[in-house]
This record gives sequence, C-alpha cells and structure tokens, in this order.
Amino acid sequence: MLKLGWLDWTKRVILKGAFPTRRRLAKWGAQWQFEQLVGQLTPDDIAIDCGANVGHYTRMLAASGATVYAFEPDPHCYGILCRTLGERPNVHLFNQAVGAETCDTKLYRARDFDTDPDYLSQSSSVYGSNPNVETSSAIAVQQIDLIRFITALPRPVSVLKLDIEGAEVPVIEKLLDTRVIDRVGQVFAETHERKIPELAAPTRALRRRIALEGRGNLNLDWA
Repeated sequence: MLKLGWLDWTKRVILKGAFPTRRRLAKWGAQWQFEQLVGQLTPDDIAIDCGANVGHYTRMLAASGATVYAFEPDPHCYGILCRTLGERPNVHLFNQAVGAETCDTKLYRARDFDTDPDYLSQSSSVYGSNPNVETSSAIAVQQIDLIRFITALPRPVSVLKLDIEGAEVPVIEKLLDTRVIDRVGQVFAETHERKIPELAAPTRALRRRIALEGRGNLNLDWA
C-alpha cells in the first residue's frame, strides 16, 4: 500500500493551490496520521469504517489485510460497496447507519440526489436540519448501536473512522461514558457543526472533554 510522506503532502498542497489555514492543516494532519496507521495494520487487526460511502477508505483499510467492518446506510452506495468489495473475505458490509442506540431512523438525501448520486450521497445525513439535504427525500434506514457492536467484537478495534454526517458527537460521548473507547486504538471523526448549527455547542463541549481527559486517541479533525 502507498504511504504518503511529508514531501508527498507538500506536493499536494502546491498542486491544489491550497493555503494552509489552521483548520486545513489539522485536516491534513489527521489524514496523514490515518494513512500511516493503515500502513501498519495486519491481518490480526480490526478496523471499522462508519459512513463508508462508495468505499474509498474501506478499500485502503481492506488492502492492509485487516478485518474491516464497513457501515453505509444509503442503498445506492451500499450497492457499489457490494459490487467492488463484497467478495473480499476480510470485508464485512452492512447497509445500516450507526449511532448511540439501535433504532429505525431516517436518512435525508441531498437535493437533486438522482442527478449525481455517487457524489451527492456524501451529503446524506440523519439530521433533517442539515442545509444540504431535502427533507422530502427521506428514506427509512436501520441504525445500530455502535458501542454495543464494538463491545461484542472478539478483540479491540485498531482504527475507527466516523464520518456519519452529524451523529459523531453522541457516539463519541457514549464511547467515553461507557469506557468502550479503551477498546479502540485510534478514532478519526469528522464533525459537522458548521453545517448543522445545533451541533456547535455539543461539539465544543466534546472537544473540551477530550482535552481534559487527555484522550489522545480521539481525533476530531478528519475533515
């Protein structure tokens, strides 16, 4: 598997013409750390990809030989995952959302979803208040309790990627409350408070809690 060094990342910056703001630097740092950790995974490791979408990061994890559990609630993306990764023996695919509890919920798709579902599926969210979605486009999906799922695994999780369009905060809070976080090597999570205002205060509180508890294995700067 290709591992990017700092020179490669510098070239990316130059080619993209991207200026290194503090937020962007944090994002690049998280992605660089992710790639380094993935390069160290072995078939003895477990990795979980929540919000797998069409499988970009799932493929990276799978190439390491680790056992990969990938969750994607959107039927369109799940179909792509099944076609491209379904035959890999170390990959287990689930057409489900993940959250802090098991329940039936709604997945809201982006406006004009059918015009480019591969791309617009990245904006799907369980939050109807997300400005990128159309509430009339909601589809029913099943959500599982991620904490219970991790607890039932035969060994700890080496890498957990959380990109679940707003549901990251309650999941991480429960990971901390139950101390199941101790069964996870490293978490990479994207937060969505810029798109979903109601998440701003809870996200700030979560960042403070992570800092106070010294949880170095929780990275909220995924994107």
